[in-house]
Amino acid sequence: MEEAPPGGPSGRMSMRENERTTGLGSILQPGPIVWAIDPFCDRNDYEIQLNTADTIRRMYPESEIHPVYVLSEETFNDRGFSNFLRPALKPLALKSLRAFIKEANVELVRKPRVLVEEAASRAACARKLLRYAGRIGAAGLAVSATQRRGLARFLVGSFSEAIMSAHHLPVTVVGPVTTRPMGSPKVIVYPTDFSGDCFEAFPEIVSLAAKLGAELHLFHKTVHTLDPMVQSGVQMLGGGWVSVEVYFGGEPRDHSNEAKAWIDEASRSNVKARFISENFREPTSDAIVEYVRKLSGASPIVAMVSRAGQVASWLLGSVTRDVIRTCPAPVYVAARPL
Repeated sequence: MEEAPPGGPSGRMSMRENERTTGLGSILQPGPIVWAIDPFCDRNDYEIQLNTADTIRRMYPESEIHPVYVLSEETFNDRGFSNFLRPALKPLALKSLRAFIKEANVELVRKPRVLVEEAASRAACARKLLRYAGRIGAAGLAVSATQRRGLARFLVGSFSEAIMSAHHLPVTVVGPVTTRPMGSPKVIVYPTDFSGDCFEAFPEIVSLAAKLGAELHLFHKTVHTLDPMVQSGVQMLGGGWVSVEVYFGGEPRDHSNEAKAWIDEASRSNVKARFISENFREPTSDAIVEYVRKLSGASPIVAMVSRAGQVASWLLGSVTRDVIRTCPAPVYVAARPL
């Protein structure tokens, strides 16, 4: 017998009931946004950070913005600074931060902060930033995904990936090919496999759509055996893994009824939603990105869940990571449960 979907036999429960039973605090809360900036980045990544500034302006027009840079030994190791420059790095970083913020022209910005982390790892820097976010009661974070490539990326990962492996707040990520938004977001694309993780994050995504006045597109992609991910298992968007034999043991489920229930739930928050069912044979991340490209005139956002841990992300690949790397729209990663 097929296991009943999350939320009981009908597969649904109200958002208020979901909030009570999961304890996730899924509905978006007001509060400042922590903006992670790297003042020592190269010119290409500098442009990505300017895109991040534009995204912040459009997604959080009324939120107080806290620009933060985490200074660590990684600065010396990766960028070749001599030890005698160590005492000057913090004031130099502050000066660069101020110059960048002036160029980015973001309003409601607090005085920039440089946090010093002794450990030489991006994971330690990510934890430092998250602790700061907790202290100020932040409602979310905004980060830029670097263009790091090759073995170095595989071994140490980027700062944005370190954040995503440990975050308990919503994270807005602007990737290497994200284009400058032309206006306020009009569409939020929510890729979903209708798993428990996607269901638990749904109230947060609806809350975001209501806040922005955006239409919500529930995007579902049927997984095929040609997807590269099925070499070692099927990775669900919610972060879980099932064997190929289990997944393909029966016919793919028809999620139309579940989608209708989700759409009805969104309408209770005055959010218009629609269901997009994709059955082409390209990889899941490619299908998501291709659909988003068709919506370029609506300044779309992609909203996703991220439950796979750091090791799974590096060794097995991640739909969320692949979308961030290739998507022309910013990616909003929903809060992870504590």
